[in-house]
Amino acid sequence: MGATNTVVRDITSINSRQFHVTIAASNNVLAEGLTIRAPADSPNTDGIHISASNVTIRNSNIGTGGSTNLF
Repeated sequence: MGATNTVVRDITSINSRQFHVTIAASNNVLAEGLTIRAPADSPNTDGIHISASNVTIRNSNIGTGGSTNLF
């Protein structure tokens, strides 16, 4: 079951297996202050899986597989 009108804030995930964060079956989610890191040689470099509606990611630093994206 998902969540509605939810804030996820200030989470750090480093070298996670498979994926770092998933947001699913939810509506109106704000994710901010996320830090996600995996090295370039990581066997699985998925950052965030989203299967939800109205998701905003801001003020976050996501770097997996040798690339970094700022949101």
